[in-house]
Amino acid sequence: MNDFSIIIPVYNNEQSLKELNNKILKSIKEIKIKKFSIIYVDDFSTDDSLKILNSFKKKNKNIRIIKLKKNSGQTNATKVGITKSYSKYYFTLAADLQDDPKLIKIFYKEIKNKKTDIVLFAKKNLQGTTINKFFSFLHWKLMNVISGKKFPKYGCDVFGFSNNVKTEVFSKIKFIESTSIELFKSLRNKKIIYFTKMNRKHGTSSHTFKKKFQTSINQILALKSLSEIFWYFSFFIIGSFIISGLVIFFKFIFAEFKTFDGWRSLILLNLMSFSLILFNFALLFRYLNKLNSKITSLKK
Repeated sequence: MNDFSIIIPVYNNEQSLKELNNKILKSIKEIKIKKFSIIYVDDFSTDDSLKILNSFKKKNKNIRIIKLKKNSGQTNATKVGITKSYSKYYFTLAADLQDDPKLIKIFYKEIKNKKTDIVLFAKKNLQGTTINKFFSFLHWKLMNVISGKKFPKYGCDVFGFSNNVKTEVFSKIKFIESTSIELFKSLRNKKIIYFTKMNRKHGTSSHTFKKKFQTSINQILALKSLSEIFWYFSFFIIGSFIISGLVIFFKFIFAEFKTFDGWRSLILLNLMSFSLILFNFALLFRYLNKLNSKITSLKK
Protein backbone atom coordinates (compact mmCIF):
# COMPACT_ATOMS: atom_id res chain seq x y z
CA MET A 1 0.00 0.00 0.00
CA ASN A 2 1.24 3.49 -0.87
CA ASP A 3 1.22 6.22 1.73
CA PHE A 4 -0.26 8.73 -0.69
CA SER A 5 -2.07 8.82 -4.05
CA ILE A 6 -2.68 11.97 -6.05
CA ILE A 7 -5.38 11.65 -8.71
CA ILE A 8 -5.43 14.07 -11.66
CA PRO A 9 -8.09 13.84 -14.39
CA VAL A 10 -6.68 14.97 -17.74
CA TYR A 11 -8.53 16.13 -20.84
CA ASN A 12 -6.64 18.05 -23.53
CA ASN A 13 -4.23 19.63 -21.03
CA GLU A 14 -1.03 19.25 -23.06
CA GLN A 15 0.03 22.85 -22.42
CA SER A 16 -0.13 22.67 -18.62
CA LEU A 17 1.03 19.11 -17.88
CA LYS A 18 4.78 19.69 -17.69
CA GLU A 19 4.48 22.61 -15.25
CA LEU A 20 1.86 20.72 -13.24
CA ASN A 21 3.97 17.57 -12.95
CA ASN A 22 7.04 19.52 -11.84
CA LYS A 23 5.07 21.37 -9.16
CA ILE A 24 3.50 18.13 -7.86
CA LEU A 25 6.90 16.45 -7.57
CA LYS A 26 8.26 19.52 -5.78
CA SER A 27 5.41 19.42 -3.24
CA ILE A 28 5.91 15.69 -2.65
CA LYS A 29 9.63 16.23 -2.10
CA GLU A 30 8.88 18.92 0.48
CA ILE A 31 6.66 16.61 2.56
CA LYS A 32 9.21 13.79 2.26
CA ILE A 33 6.99 10.90 1.14
CA LYS A 34 8.71 7.85 -0.34
CA LYS A 35 5.75 5.58 -1.10
CA PHE A 36 3.45 7.56 -3.35
CA SER A 37 1.75 7.43 -6.71
CA ILE A 38 0.69 10.17 -9.11
CA ILE A 39 -2.24 8.83 -11.08
CA TYR A 40 -3.11 10.63 -14.29
CA VAL A 41 -6.49 9.61 -15.71
CA ASP A 42 -6.61 10.47 -19.41
CA ASP A 43 -10.25 11.18 -20.22
CA PHE A 44 -9.94 10.30 -23.93
CA SER A 45 -7.87 13.38 -24.83
CA THR A 46 -7.62 14.34 -28.50
CA ASP A 47 -4.35 16.29 -28.22
CA ASP A 48 -0.85 15.11 -27.15
CA SER A 49 -1.73 14.81 -23.45
CA LEU A 50 -1.33 11.02 -23.38
CA LYS A 51 2.02 11.19 -25.19
CA ILE A 52 3.31 13.70 -22.60
CA LEU A 53 2.02 11.55 -19.73
CA ASN A 54 3.81 8.49 -21.10
CA SER A 55 7.07 10.48 -21.17
CA PHE A 56 6.54 11.28 -17.46
CA LYS A 57 5.96 7.61 -16.69
CA LYS A 58 9.24 6.57 -18.35
CA LYS A 59 11.16 8.96 -16.11
CA ASN A 60 9.37 8.22 -12.83
CA LYS A 61 8.17 4.80 -11.63
CA ASN A 62 5.72 6.46 -9.20
CA ILE A 63 3.62 7.81 -12.06
CA ARG A 64 0.66 5.73 -13.28
CA ILE A 65 -1.57 6.36 -16.28
CA ILE A 66 -5.17 5.21 -16.68
CA LYS A 67 -6.60 5.69 -20.17
CA LEU A 68 -10.39 5.84 -20.50
CA LYS A 69 -12.01 4.47 -23.66
CA LYS A 70 -14.40 7.42 -23.99
CA ASN A 71 -14.76 10.93 -22.64
CA SER A 72 -16.83 10.74 -19.45
CA GLY A 73 -16.09 14.00 -17.63
CA GLN A 74 -13.74 15.20 -14.93
CA THR A 75 -15.72 13.86 -11.96
CA ASN A 76 -16.02 10.36 -13.38
CA ALA A 77 -12.33 10.30 -14.35
CA THR A 78 -11.48 11.30 -10.77
CA LYS A 79 -13.68 8.54 -9.40
CA VAL A 80 -12.02 5.94 -11.65
CA GLY A 81 -8.58 7.05 -10.47
CA ILE A 82 -9.58 6.76 -6.82
CA THR A 83 -11.26 3.35 -7.14
CA LYS A 84 -8.28 1.91 -9.04
CA SER A 85 -5.71 2.99 -6.47
CA TYR A 86 -4.93 1.75 -2.96
CA SER A 87 -3.28 4.09 -0.46
CA LYS A 88 -3.51 5.41 3.07
CA TYR A 89 -4.46 8.86 1.78
CA TYR A 90 -5.99 10.22 -1.43
CA PHE A 91 -5.93 13.71 -2.92
CA THR A 92 -7.51 15.07 -6.11
CA LEU A 93 -6.28 17.92 -8.28
CA ALA A 94 -7.30 19.50 -11.59
CA ALA A 95 -4.84 19.43 -14.50
CA ASP A 96 -5.42 23.02 -15.68
CA LEU A 97 -3.28 24.65 -12.94
CA GLN A 98 -6.27 26.48 -11.47
CA ASP A 99 -5.76 24.43 -8.29
CA ASP A 100 -2.35 25.20 -6.79
CA PRO A 101 -0.28 22.00 -6.23
CA LYS A 102 0.87 23.59 -2.96
CA LEU A 103 -2.49 22.40 -1.59
CA ILE A 104 -0.93 18.90 -1.47
CA LYS A 105 1.37 20.00 1.34
CA ILE A 106 -1.51 21.63 3.25
CA PHE A 107 -3.66 18.51 2.89
CA TYR A 108 -0.94 16.12 4.02
CA LYS A 109 -0.20 18.20 7.12
CA GLU A 110 -3.89 18.14 8.11
CA ILE A 111 -4.51 14.45 7.41
CA LYS A 112 -1.35 13.27 9.17
CA ASN A 113 -2.45 14.57 12.57
CA LYS A 114 -4.98 11.67 12.64
CA LYS A 115 -7.73 13.93 13.96
CA THR A 116 -9.04 14.65 10.47
CA ASP A 117 -10.34 12.08 7.98
CA ILE A 118 -11.55 14.46 5.26
CA VAL A 119 -10.14 17.76 4.02
CA LEU A 120 -12.33 19.81 1.66
CA PHE A 121 -10.86 22.77 -0.20
CA ALA A 122 -13.49 25.43 -0.86
CA LYS A 123 -13.02 28.16 -3.44
CA LYS A 124 -12.83 31.75 -2.21
CA ASN A 125 -13.45 32.98 -5.72
CA LEU A 126 -14.72 31.67 -9.04
CA GLN A 127 -13.25 32.05 -12.51
CA GLY A 128 -15.39 32.36 -15.64
CA THR A 129 -18.20 34.50 -16.99
CA THR A 130 -20.65 36.46 -14.84
CA ILE A 131 -23.43 34.03 -15.83
CA ASN A 132 -21.37 31.02 -14.71
CA LYS A 133 -20.55 32.73 -11.41
CA PHE A 134 -24.20 33.59 -10.82
CA PHE A 135 -25.36 30.05 -11.66
CA SER A 136 -22.80 28.52 -9.27
CA PHE A 137 -23.69 30.97 -6.50
CA LEU A 138 -27.43 30.29 -6.97
CA HIS A 139 -26.90 26.52 -7.01
CA TRP A 140 -25.05 26.43 -3.70
CA LYS A 141 -27.53 28.85 -2.13
CA LEU A 142 -30.31 26.45 -3.10
CA MET A 143 -28.29 23.52 -1.73
CA ASN A 144 -28.08 25.35 1.61
CA VAL A 145 -31.79 26.18 1.70
CA ILE A 146 -33.16 22.79 0.72
CA SER A 147 -30.72 20.69 2.77
CA GLY A 148 -30.55 22.76 5.94
CA LYS A 149 -26.74 22.45 5.77
CA LYS A 150 -24.14 25.13 5.16
CA PHE A 151 -22.16 24.30 2.04
CA PRO A 152 -19.28 26.60 1.03
CA LYS A 153 -20.29 29.48 -1.24
CA TYR A 154 -18.84 27.91 -4.41
CA GLY A 155 -18.67 24.27 -3.34
CA CYS A 156 -15.62 22.01 -3.01
CA ASP A 157 -14.04 20.42 -6.08
CA VAL A 158 -10.62 19.79 -4.49
CA PHE A 159 -10.56 17.28 -1.68
CA GLY A 160 -8.60 14.55 0.06
CA PHE A 161 -9.39 11.78 2.53
CA SER A 162 -8.10 8.66 4.25
CA ASN A 163 -8.54 5.07 3.06
CA ASN A 164 -11.29 4.22 5.55
CA VAL A 165 -13.34 7.12 4.18
CA LYS A 166 -12.90 5.74 0.65
CA THR A 167 -14.49 2.43 1.67
CA GLU A 168 -17.30 4.15 3.56
CA VAL A 169 -18.21 6.93 1.13
CA PHE A 170 -17.68 5.43 -2.31
CA SER A 171 -20.10 2.57 -1.62
CA LYS A 172 -22.87 5.20 -1.29
CA ILE A 173 -22.19 7.19 -4.44
CA LYS A 174 -24.88 6.85 -7.12
CA PHE A 175 -24.19 10.03 -9.09
CA ILE A 176 -20.64 10.67 -10.25
CA GLU A 177 -20.95 14.38 -9.49
CA SER A 178 -21.83 13.77 -5.84
CA THR A 179 -18.40 12.77 -4.43
CA SER A 180 -17.81 16.06 -2.61
CA ILE A 181 -21.45 16.04 -1.38
CA GLU A 182 -21.02 12.58 0.16
CA LEU A 183 -17.74 13.66 1.76
CA PHE A 184 -19.43 16.77 3.15
CA LYS A 185 -22.31 14.69 4.56
CA SER A 186 -19.99 12.12 6.12
CA LEU A 187 -19.94 11.97 9.92
CA ARG A 188 -16.15 11.55 9.85
CA ASN A 189 -14.00 14.37 11.19
CA LYS A 190 -13.52 16.91 8.45
CA LYS A 191 -11.96 20.28 7.86
CA ILE A 192 -12.80 22.93 5.27
CA ILE A 193 -9.94 25.10 4.02
CA TYR A 194 -10.55 28.05 1.71
CA PHE A 195 -8.20 28.72 -1.18
CA THR A 196 -7.93 31.10 -4.11
CA LYS A 197 -8.69 29.62 -7.52
CA MET A 198 -5.94 30.50 -10.00
CA ASN A 199 -6.60 32.02 -13.41
CA ARG A 200 -6.70 29.52 -16.27
CA LYS A 201 -3.39 29.74 -18.16
CA HIS A 202 -4.25 27.57 -21.15
CA GLY A 203 -7.38 26.68 -23.10
CA THR A 204 -11.00 27.07 -22.08
CA SER A 205 -13.31 25.16 -19.76
CA SER A 206 -15.14 22.16 -21.23
CA HIS A 207 -18.00 22.58 -18.74
CA THR A 208 -20.96 23.67 -20.85
CA PHE A 209 -24.14 25.08 -19.30
CA LYS A 210 -25.86 21.76 -20.03
CA LYS A 211 -23.18 19.84 -18.09
CA LYS A 212 -23.40 22.27 -15.18
CA PHE A 213 -27.19 21.98 -15.06
CA GLN A 214 -26.97 18.15 -15.09
CA THR A 215 -24.37 18.29 -12.32
CA SER A 216 -26.65 20.58 -10.31
CA ILE A 217 -29.59 18.15 -10.60
CA ASN A 218 -27.43 15.15 -9.63
CA GLN A 219 -25.99 16.94 -6.61
CA ILE A 220 -29.49 17.79 -5.41
CA LEU A 221 -30.61 14.18 -5.85
CA ALA A 222 -27.47 13.02 -4.02
CA LEU A 223 -28.91 14.59 -0.87
CA LYS A 224 -31.29 11.60 -0.88
CA SER A 225 -34.16 13.23 0.94
CA LEU A 226 -37.72 13.62 -0.29
CA SER A 227 -37.85 16.89 1.59
CA GLU A 228 -34.86 18.25 -0.33
CA ILE A 229 -36.17 17.04 -3.69
CA PHE A 230 -39.57 18.68 -3.03
CA TRP A 231 -37.78 21.90 -2.02
CA TYR A 232 -35.80 21.90 -5.24
CA PHE A 233 -38.76 21.37 -7.55
CA SER A 234 -40.97 23.83 -5.66
CA PHE A 235 -38.28 26.51 -6.16
CA PHE A 236 -38.02 25.51 -9.82
CA ILE A 237 -41.78 25.83 -10.39
CA ILE A 238 -42.02 29.09 -8.40
CA GLY A 239 -39.24 30.44 -10.62
CA SER A 240 -41.17 29.31 -13.71
CA PHE A 241 -44.29 31.02 -12.33
CA ILE A 242 -42.47 34.32 -11.78
CA ILE A 243 -40.79 34.28 -15.21
CA SER A 244 -44.03 33.31 -17.00
CA GLY A 245 -45.93 35.99 -15.10
CA LEU A 246 -43.42 38.68 -16.06
CA VAL A 247 -43.47 37.63 -19.73
CA ILE A 248 -47.29 37.76 -19.85
CA PHE A 249 -47.37 41.07 -17.95
CA PHE A 250 -44.93 42.85 -20.28
CA LYS A 251 -46.59 41.42 -23.38
CA PHE A 252 -49.92 42.73 -22.11
CA ILE A 253 -48.50 46.18 -21.24
CA PHE A 254 -46.67 46.72 -24.52
CA ALA A 255 -49.06 44.87 -26.86
CA GLU A 256 -50.91 46.96 -29.43
CA PHE A 257 -54.19 45.21 -28.70
CA LYS A 258 -54.87 44.66 -25.01
CA THR A 259 -56.16 41.11 -25.05
CA PHE A 260 -55.64 38.53 -22.33
CA ASP A 261 -56.37 34.91 -23.27
CA GLY A 262 -57.73 32.61 -20.58
CA TRP A 263 -55.14 29.85 -21.14
CA ARG A 264 -52.39 32.12 -19.82
CA SER A 265 -54.25 32.53 -16.56
CA LEU A 266 -54.69 28.76 -16.29
CA ILE A 267 -50.96 28.16 -16.81
CA LEU A 268 -50.07 30.66 -14.07
CA LEU A 269 -52.69 29.23 -11.73
CA ASN A 270 -51.42 25.66 -12.26
CA LEU A 271 -47.79 26.66 -11.77
CA MET A 272 -48.61 28.47 -8.54
CA SER A 273 -50.78 25.60 -7.27
CA PHE A 274 -48.11 22.96 -7.97
CA SER A 275 -45.41 25.05 -6.34
CA LEU A 276 -47.52 25.54 -3.19
CA ILE A 277 -48.30 21.80 -3.01
CA LEU A 278 -44.62 20.84 -3.36
CA PHE A 279 -43.60 23.56 -0.91
CA ASN A 280 -45.98 22.15 1.72
CA PHE A 281 -44.76 18.61 1.10
CA ALA A 282 -41.20 19.86 1.59
CA LEU A 283 -42.14 21.43 4.94
CA LEU A 284 -43.91 18.25 6.02
CA PHE A 285 -40.97 15.98 5.17
CA ARG A 286 -38.50 18.35 6.81
CA TYR A 287 -40.58 18.27 10.01
CA LEU A 288 -40.77 14.45 9.88
CA ASN A 289 -36.99 14.22 9.34
CA LYS A 290 -36.35 16.43 12.38
CA LEU A 291 -38.83 14.41 14.44
CA ASN A 292 -37.15 11.16 13.40
CA SER A 293 -33.72 12.55 14.30
CA LYS A 294 -34.97 13.54 17.78
CA ILE A 295 -36.52 10.11 18.37
CA THR A 296 -33.28 8.40 17.23
CA SER A 297 -31.16 10.58 19.55
CA LEU A 298 -33.48 9.83 22.50
CA LYS A 299 -33.17 6.09 21.87
CA LYS A 300 -29.39 6.36 22.00
